[in-house]
Amino acid sequence: MSTEPESDEHAADPGPALTVRGADLDIFGIGAFREEALAWAGAVRGPELRLDLAEAGDLDLSGLQVLLALDRTLRGKGCRLALTGLRPDWNERLARLGLAQLLEGRP
Repeated sequence: MSTEPESDEHAADPGPALTVRGADLDIFGIGAFREEALAWAGAVRGPELRLDLAEAGDLDLSGLQVLLALDRTLRGKGCRLALTGLRPDWNERLARLGLAQLLEGRP
């Protein structure tokens, strides 16, 4: 699993972006992701942290708990978490749980 920062020198920068590559956000793989993600949250200085999950594996309630902890940590700093690259079924799960604020493009 790796969480990698992305950069595009020519794009308007709303804040840092991370890409999750080759990780399952489930009970079996969440430990390493949690440590890395919360470390990034502590270093964020922009208005938003974008987390691209297009290359992530599975997502279960363990992964969702960590995403919510990450969101809570960022909100405490006046930032927001924006998830991108979500699979359609993940979008549906988040919406059903009332977590639409985590979906891409939503305040």
